[in-house]
Amino acid sequence: MSTKVFLHRSGLHVVFEPDEDGWMVVHVPDLPGCISQGASFEDAALNIDSAIEDYLAALDIEDQASWTVTTSSDLFSEATTAETPDVRWASTEIAAA
Repeated sequence: MSTKVFLHRSGLHVVFEPDEDGWMVVHVPDLPGCISQGASFEDAALNIDSAIEDYLAALDIEDQASWTVTTSSDLFSEATTAETPDVRWASTEIAAA
């Protein structure tokens, strides 16, 4: 059974899930259709950053130019909890420019 990995990013949950070919598929439940993949967790994290940035840019919102997505993998801090030992949590942030 696949282990889901959730990445919390400034209020957005990002779900990482390995597929049957070994790739990591990632999507943002709060942004319908915002999905990406990568050959590794790190690749998928970078790819979803671009997907989130593109998704936010496509929204018809007044401040869309003020949103940027930080893509440095140094900002990811991983942890597990006693309640969810098979789930890795990591965080970074989406900052207003």
